Amino acid sequence: MIPKIIHQIYFDLRGKDISQIELFDTSSKRLQKMYPDWKYILWSEKMCENLVSDKLPGHYEFYKSMKYDIQRIDYMRFVILKFYGGIYIDLDIIPIKPLSDSILNFPFISYSFKDIIPKHNEFVQNDLMGSHVGFKLWDYLIDCLPGNYKQKASMEIYDVRKARFVLYTTGPRYMGKLLKKLMPKYTPLKNLVYTKWKNGNWKNLNRKDFYFENYVSGGWLDTMSNNKPSKTFYLKKTEL
Repeated sequence: MIPKIIHQIYFDLRGKDISQIELFDTSSKRLQKMYPDWKYILWSEKMCENLVSDKLPGHYEFYKSMKYDIQRIDYMRFVILKFYGGIYIDLDIIPIKPLSDSILNFPFISYSFKDIIPKHNEFVQNDLMGSHVGFKLWDYLIDCLPGNYKQKASMEIYDVRKARFVLYTTGPRYMGKLLKKLMPKYTPLKNLVYTKWKNGNWKNLNRKDFYFENYVSGGWLDTMSNNKPSKTFYLKKTEL
């Protein structure tokens, strides 16, 4: 059974406190309000670094050597769920209604956008997922990551395709590829996360049928360059 713990991660990548980013602040506060009997942990950059140093000292140098902070954040999702279990939720996801107890009976949960966006590239998303403590998938993802990362880092194409470098080294495409190998019969959950991004099918869906809403697509892309965040990133509270 998945323990009643919610994990979120906040690295100060934009020189702002979490309270200064309405989307992130709203996500954190609404989750704590909607799940008052759950333990809530907001992981800081220092907390994440200490967890790797304490629990996975052999991976510490690799963790620090990764090119982008978003890759460290991706990596920490696996580490946190391996040692603590619970549900990991990105800060750009807003809760709609509480999760049913039946979902917590699964040993592992993740979801796909393919039902909403048929042409979506990822088998699963890594922005909301959960498991019991010690679920073997996390060991597999953590152990395979350094070798996969080194291989991708040696390919010149990823010097230009920076976003793909993240997706295939630590992100959902990396996770999806290994998940299919380790759990070939696994089917991602439906009606878990609602979104209006990258599709027009949302008009045919009832938002209340879902548990969460994803508000931003690729909100991390600006952290890899000097570009400004997309206009949709700094949403006002009235838009949430």
